[in-house]
Amino acid sequence: MSDTSLLEREEVECAYCKDSKPASETTWFMAEPGEKSVRLCDFCYEEVRKQLRLLRIVRNRGDYPLEASS
Repeated sequence: MSDTSLLEREEVECAYCKDSKPASETTWFMAEPGEKSVRLCDFCYEEVRKQLRLLRIVRNRGDYPLEASS
């Protein structure tokens, strides 16, 4: 077995941006309990997490977001 075949196995695809990244640079993400978990790269994970937090605030309070989450 060659070293390159071992390295290829560690590459996973981000479910959002579809880029292949090393498994160590990705995170499992489940938006809601009971939903299917997906692998996201670190950048996409942070962006999705911000958007999800904003949507939960709007849904739970019934407010309209006035500014983008930071």
